[in-house]
Amino acid sequence: MTANQALDGYLSSLPDEERIELVAQLREFLGVSIHVFCNWRRSRTPIKPVYRREITNFIGKDLFQNVSD
Repeated sequence: MTANQALDGYLSSLPDEERIELVAQLREFLGVSIHVFCNWRRSRTPIKPVYRREITNFIGKDLFQNVSD
């Protein structure tokens, strides 16, 4: 599993309202555009390790522990 798949899988498992709110908060926290975030979820661009750490800290759960690059 890639980091992109881990992020998308986690977000897809959330109820719609919760996912929409979390994505908006994450984008603001990370300072990335909707385009960057969508590219991450669709595996068009890799998620850099610095962002993985920040996402883990924000969510409070390590989504990327079983990730192979």
